[in-house]
Parts: sequence; C-alpha cells; structure tokens
Amino acid sequence: MENAVERVGFDPRSLWITLGTLLALAAAALMILQLVKIFRELRHPRLLDERTVREKLQSDHERLTKLEQSTERQETELKLLLRSQIVMLHHSIDGNSVNNLKAMLKQIEEYLVFGEIRE
Repeated sequence: MENAVERVGFDPRSLWITLGTLLALAAAALMILQLVKIFRELRHPRLLDERTVREKLQSDHERLTKLEQSTERQETELKLLLRSQIVMLHHSIDGNSVNNLKAMLKQIEEYLVFGEIRE
C-alpha cells in the first residue's frame, strides 16, 4: 500500500470512505426532501379543478340516468312476460281464457311496436 500512497499521493481506502460518506449523505438528503414534499402535500392538499369535478359529475349523472332507464325497461318487459305466462297457464288449465290470450297478444305486439304497454 505504501507504493500506492506514494504514486497517488493519498491512501485509496480514504477515497472509498469519502465516496461512501458522500453517497450516504446524498441518499439521506433525498429522503429528507421526499419527506418534506409529502408533509407539504398533507398540509395543503391539491384541490381538483372545479371544471374537472363538474365534468365528472355530469358524466356520472348521464351514466346513472341511462342505467335507470334500462332498469325501468327491463322491469316493464319482465312484468309483460310474467302476465303473459299467467294468462297461458290459465288457458292451459281450463281451456278457456281465449279472450285473455288475444288481449295479451295485443299488448305484447303494442309493446314491441311502440315500446310501451298501452292498457
């Protein structure tokens, strides 16, 4: 090692110790800066842009409206199907209720054509 010290003018081990110390200090400084940034965000949360919030609310409202309309349509169709099954069961049990079958057929046709049940 004395030859290396004489050639370079300093001990190479001290160079490694110095570089390691500098890296450790830099890492500690970065961690402190990140903690400061996190604490600032916690103290002063970033407010969302009012326009962005309104756009999100509008899109959510439109989506919920479509879902409600779809649900109402499905409920109407389910009621129509159940009523038609009841009429067919009555007809199959006693053989009568032909007029009820004709009325039910008319209601189904009107629903398929006009999209609503007309009573």
